[in-house]
Amino acid sequence: MPKRMALFYSEFIIHDDYLIEMFKKFIIYRTNYLVVIFIVVSFASINGCKKDNVVTPIEFQKQLLAGIGTFQNTQRKWKIDSVHVNGSPITLTPIQKNYFKIFVYDGSYSDYDLNEGEWQINTLDKLKQVIVYKSTGKIDSTVFDITKINTYQLKLKLQSSNIEYTFKISN
Repeated sequence: MPKRMALFYSEFIIHDDYLIEMFKKFIIYRTNYLVVIFIVVSFASINGCKKDNVVTPIEFQKQLLAGIGTFQNTQRKWKIDSVHVNGSPITLTPIQKNYFKIFVYDGSYSDYDLNEGEWQINTLDKLKQVIVYKSTGKIDSTVFDITKINTYQLKLKLQSSNIEYTFKISN
């Protein structure tokens, strides 16, 4: 092998090992860099999502009843599902099955019969409704015990009676 070719070959081998070593360092450096970025972004997103304000049980019931008051979550429409008197179900007519109540986050109320009014939950599990009847203009106030409320069902018991109304969320 000529001397010049041997020199070139050894330079190539040395150069090739150097390139491989540099490539390894680049990969390790790049991987470490990406891991650090991932950790920083994860930490920032976890801290960014942390909520400091805790919702009270009464406020939580209000939000279940009427929404949270933001964007498209400012009211809830509850459609009658069943009525029980003394624990026994009452058969609803087709017209009665269309009945609904709409509770708006701002405290206003309306229903199927075009009645309007206001609602309040000032005590846990107590819903007060002030209703202005469209047909007569009469104003009435009713207090219900909330026996169950979640994201899909609302059970109201007319206070001091044995009548319980079950509503389901409606779109």
